[in-house]
Amino acid sequence: MKNNAMAFAKAGLPVIPLHHPYHGGCSCGRPSCHSPAKHPLVSRGIHEATTELETIDRWWTQWPHANIGMQTNRVCVLDVDFHKGGDKSLRILQAKYGDIPKTWCSVTGSGGRHFFFRPPKDEILKNAVNVAKYEGIDFRGHNGYIVAPGSDGMNGPYRWINPPSTPLAPIPAWLLSLLRQGIRVRQINRDKLKRTEIDIGKQAAIPEGQRNDGLARLAGILIASGEDESSSLIKLHAANMMLCQPPLDEREVNAIHASILKCERRNGGG
Repeated sequence: MKNNAMAFAKAGLPVIPLHHPYHGGCSCGRPSCHSPAKHPLVSRGIHEATTELETIDRWWTQWPHANIGMQTNRVCVLDVDFHKGGDKSLRILQAKYGDIPKTWCSVTGSGGRHFFFRPPKDEILKNAVNVAKYEGIDFRGHNGYIVAPGSDGMNGPYRWINPPSTPLAPIPAWLLSLLRQGIRVRQINRDKLKRTEIDIGKQAAIPEGQRNDGLARLAGILIASGEDESSSLIKLHAANMMLCQPPLDEREVNAIHASILKCERRNGGG
């Protein structure tokens, strides 16, 4: 793992250590882990991503089995989850817009695909889930990360199909157009919200100074949409790691969730 992490860093791709499979579960030890063998081992998550070899050597000496998280700032990634219907969505997209250009490509632990592209200059592309409402088609852009090839997933290894010796293609124009449409969770009435599945990846990043308010708002949306207490808490922790810059302490997230849950129940929403 250390050698693979070093190789990415030497290629200019910042990395962080991630949790890994351990005795049938995630190495974090939580039975209800929201992202088994995928979430960061370091406290500030993706914001600690680095190409500094000394830091990487220290991390993987401390955690020799850690998976590798690759920051998606210098590259961006189209994440196709086959088990969520991404294979069907990809066929529809390719029939409509043409084949994905040859570029770096890897198989994910669940058997899906990661397609790597060169992002446009002077434009920040946000992370997105179910791009343009295509199921199983996610995108990792600015301050996102993917589990890099060479890592071990809960259902199998991550491995290259087209390695970095393949030229890195620019992001296709049609994908760029879909991403520019902007996908956000909108404020809607409670009755409609209860029939709506909320995807945390559709939210914009939450900067320092707005993290408590941002997570409180998202907690309210999750609970009002019909998520039960356990599911809404798991998703809120995932949102904290994915969206907050830097993430809040786990105990603060629990406190925010408990407070909003109490308010929603008092107002008849939970």
